[in-house]
Amino acid sequence: MLTLIIPARNWSQDRIDYCVRSFTELGSKWLSEFVIVDFGSAVPITAPDSTLPVRLLRLEAAVWSSAEATNAGVLVAQNSVVAKADADFIISRRSRAEFDAMAEGVANGTYGLAIGQACDLPSGVSTDEAYELISKSTKGTSTLSAQALGRLRPRWGQGGLVIFTRSRWDRIGGYESRFTGWGNEDNDFAERMRFGGAKTYWGNRSRLELFHIWHAPSVHATGVVSLRNQNQKLAKDDKSVFRRLAFRHSNFPKLATPQILSGASPLVTLAVATSARPGRDRMILEAINSFRGQIDNDFEVVVVDNGSPASDSLALEKTLAKIRWTKLRLETTDRASIPAARNAISQMARGRYTCVVDDDDIALPNRLADHMLAFRKDGNVHGSHGGWIDFDESSGIIERNQGKRRSIATLMRGTGKVTAHPACLYRTDVMRAVPYDESFQLGSDLDLALRLANNGFDVVHTGTYLTLRRFHSTNVTITGQSNQVSGGATARSRVLASFDWARIGGLEEEAKANDAEVYCRNPMSIDSLAEMIPGYTGSWRVLVPVAALRPDEGLDAELLEQLSEIIEGDLFTRRAGLNQPIYFRSVPVTGLKKGRRIKEEAEALVGVPLQLNSVRQTEIDRAIPFDWKAMNIKPGERVLRSERYSELAELLVLLSGLDPSSLLRSLLSVLSDHDEDGDCYYLVTAPLKGYDDLRQTEFELERQLKIPFRHIASNGLPNELTLSQRSH
Repeated sequence: MLTLIIPARNWSQDRIDYCVRSFTELGSKWLSEFVIVDFGSAVPITAPDSTLPVRLLRLEAAVWSSAEATNAGVLVAQNSVVAKADADFIISRRSRAEFDAMAEGVANGTYGLAIGQACDLPSGVSTDEAYELISKSTKGTSTLSAQALGRLRPRWGQGGLVIFTRSRWDRIGGYESRFTGWGNEDNDFAERMRFGGAKTYWGNRSRLELFHIWHAPSVHATGVVSLRNQNQKLAKDDKSVFRRLAFRHSNFPKLATPQILSGASPLVTLAVATSARPGRDRMILEAINSFRGQIDNDFEVVVVDNGSPASDSLALEKTLAKIRWTKLRLETTDRASIPAARNAISQMARGRYTCVVDDDDIALPNRLADHMLAFRKDGNVHGSHGGWIDFDESSGIIERNQGKRRSIATLMRGTGKVTAHPACLYRTDVMRAVPYDESFQLGSDLDLALRLANNGFDVVHTGTYLTLRRFHSTNVTITGQSNQVSGGATARSRVLASFDWARIGGLEEEAKANDAEVYCRNPMSIDSLAEMIPGYTGSWRVLVPVAALRPDEGLDAELLEQLSEIIEGDLFTRRAGLNQPIYFRSVPVTGLKKGRRIKEEAEALVGVPLQLNSVRQTEIDRAIPFDWKAMNIKPGERVLRSERYSELAELLVLLSGLDPSSLLRSLLSVLSDHDEDGDCYYLVTAPLKGYDDLRQTEFELERQLKIPFRHIASNGLPNELTLSQRSH
């Protein structure tokens, strides 16, 4: 059976009455109910008399949106086949056979969208006159008089009457409620239905007699020229097929029951394949909760626990029961297979898109919105991926990966780090058409990416970082590295077998041309990432630039002492080199949460922004030895270098014993280096030429500083300049 939806706002009651009356008198065997959606009329609409059930849905809304009103009507409709007609339409009784044929064709799947062309009546015909003329013409006389007076609408949109199934409507996300006022929402819907694979049927205009009663043009009547322009721009710019069903203008979500609201599929399914391992329950809660609030929670979560012992599955069920803010479904399977679990999710998914979520990763707040933006820019793409940021749970090391343009060339012959599976989102129909290969134990994600690219599926880059990928002791990437390498080799070999040998050279050339990383427009600083990474993660140091402790000249000893009361530390340079910036470095702090707290206390004291870096990253940055070639020591020259100091503070105290304005002080620099014993510091002079000058400077330094100096050559090794080597 069929439900006819009539959306209206501030329409005269007589037009609505005649519209319902004409469709009732049609005598269709399919039409079983009317749903009139009063979208905030100033004078509430009343339900017309009819022998068929008429349900009136009154919504409060500040602006008119035929699209949103229609979506509300579809959700409350009792039937799976739905028709939508404007309130100022009258249909002839002679149209019954064609109307029923259109409804039947949609119901049995012969076509996905049936559209009736309307005939616009001239302005001189009132509502009463129009109904009388059309009613009389159906009692044996010709309808030529009515049709001759009007103008048939062109086939460029819906035409006025459209029939579809709820499942087809749901598949593309319904009408786009961003359209307001009048215009373009029907054309947009019809175009998206066609692009989504729905075959369109236009009713036979000699057998379907549909008439539009004239009224003053809506633009002039309501003054919404700017809205019409916005609608036209939206229709032009957004070519995506699948949209998010949103009620932006009315109070429908507050009135509708949860059962009615759940009648529409969510925009996205978060696909989580998981199996038992230490810390899983903690990590999976963090993974799912990281999506909270994104795209107004218009998603469902499907978790498949594969191969876990019964006790672990029960523990997971109790953990996931804590998530009450979104729809979540948990399934368990005895087979321990990641690709099989993901295929099961693809079959269960109700979302129009499937977002790949690893059970130990964390989504950045922009993830789902940026995925959707990629589809809005190009409605023909099949998926989107983006950059990802690796973080080590134990050490806190962070590595940014921007990702690259995804193609068969870059995946097969590129230099790597093209894409990460937990930073991908695909259309659900694509995931069903191209499932994971369950013969892979690990590496099925790369195999999927290769097969999608090789078969012409377009997966575009969002131009942003999307995911925080966690590394920990039980990470599959670490524990199953050999299997992943083997799986990757198998996947590449299989794809390579589909290529002619002459094409392989072209792949390599294309890979070179497109191997650059994609710029991500949301560069994430350590401080911003620190707000998203779990508070227990890593071991950290707070870094305070000593320049912030020098208000006038010299080191502010009192401020340094106050800083030391907050946390102990020492002085160091972040990298090897000459005269590097000096930092106060805190002792290691376990956990990001504690590190952030100490950083905030120190910032309040010194009054400038400070840095937070992981202990391990600090060690990596500092562990590069000094390049002595940078000193540019020429033949016949030497530098004087002090003995080795492992504590920078001790060296600075020594240096403070020299008069800052003296010539001897101007010759000295602090050199930061790294050797087999770790970080070290020296006092060095500028390159000195001539035996006499070298000896005189050496004598003065040792006399004033009371420490020995050695002659250092261009290779950084001690090499005394003798009388025979001196320059004249």
